[in-house]
Amino acid sequence: MQNVSESKRGKGENMEQIGFVGGTSYDIILLLARTLSIFGRRVLVVDLNVFHTLSVAVPMLEGLSPRRDVVSCDRFFYTEKEFSEDSDDSYDYVLYDFGNLPHQQMLSCQRLFVCCKGMPHQIRQIAGIGIPKEMIGGLILRDLCEEGVPKTKEMASFLQEYGGGRVFTLQQDFVDLKNCYVYETEFTYRLRDASDQMKELIYQIFCMLEGEQLRRSFWQTIKKTERKGFL
Repeated sequence: MQNVSESKRGKGENMEQIGFVGGTSYDIILLLARTLSIFGRRVLVVDLNVFHTLSVAVPMLEGLSPRRDVVSCDRFFYTEKEFSEDSDDSYDYVLYDFGNLPHQQMLSCQRLFVCCKGMPHQIRQIAGIGIPKEMIGGLILRDLCEEGVPKTKEMASFLQEYGGGRVFTLQQDFVDLKNCYVYETEFTYRLRDASDQMKELIYQIFCMLEGEQLRRSFWQTIKKTERKGFL
């Protein structure tokens, strides 16, 4: 495993804030945070989703409250309070779960990933958030049926408006559904247990964030740490 001093960025240097907006994204955020930590990145996960789904998947020590504290969780950090760049703690990445409501903290992000199941009601919810289109780094369409992306005028318009960055698709997969249960009950987030399509999604987002330098070594490093039981 690389430590921060060996990576392309130092602690807090060139910190990037990344938001996930729309439908379910907490499993993606947990796997991404865990994967980035393998490469020595210092990651803070901030749960600003009104449903606080992430909080169910993060173990809490007695006496600590994520609403006022930053909690250490399996080599990354977690909180439900708004992050300030004036904080004494420094991070390489801050990952936000905004849910499907607008939040002023979105404007602090360098890029946003929009998550959607492709259902009309969710498309309309996302349209009402007011997401700055120039900040969208990718559109994640998940839990799709075998037919893939719905071929409707509403979806075509949605793709044109929000898919300007990159479009990622995830079909319904029992493996990923089962893993969400594991995250919420056992608090373990192993990329090796994810479906192939989820592994590929995490890999693609990782490469978007870290560039080409670590592309070749990604799977080698993951496999090496898996053998050691780290991930």
